[in-house]
Amino acid sequence: MPQREKDRVLARRRKRKKERAKLRKKGLLAPFTPKEAVKEVAKKPEKTPAKEAPKTDSGPTTPAG
Repeated sequence: MPQREKDRVLARRRKRKKERAKLRKKGLLAPFTPKEAVKEVAKKPEKTPAKEAPKTDSGPTTPAG
């Protein structure tokens, strides 16, 4: 691999690493190590499943009666 191409690849990796670190800091990306992931799971309370909105018929919108 030519030196110039090698430098480009390494620069791309560094940039990606910085971007991922920023996202991780914001909480938009999973933790880096499994140990950190375990801590995160233990820290967060369990979420209850979201309730579904009541289903409406596709009939007339005016009330019957």
